[in-house]
Amino acid sequence: MVAEPIRLALLEDDAAHAHFIQSLLVGAGHECSVFITGTALTSRLSRPHDFDILILDWEVSDLSGLDIVL
Repeated sequence: MVAEPIRLALLEDDAAHAHFIQSLLVGAGHECSVFITGTALTSRLSRPHDFDILILDWEVSDLSGLDIVL
């Protein structure tokens, strides 16, 4: 268990993968918000300081993880 949870954003369009990764992270004591589209994630990123770490799928249909970091 961590002292202060890390706030993570997960971009993953495969529901099974997203659920598995989120379960691991939450089980380790972190907060994990899942986004299935890049557009949904970027709209949430417009608010500062919501997340400490982004975990990005490179191959999402609307806006890939690579598009988000560039």
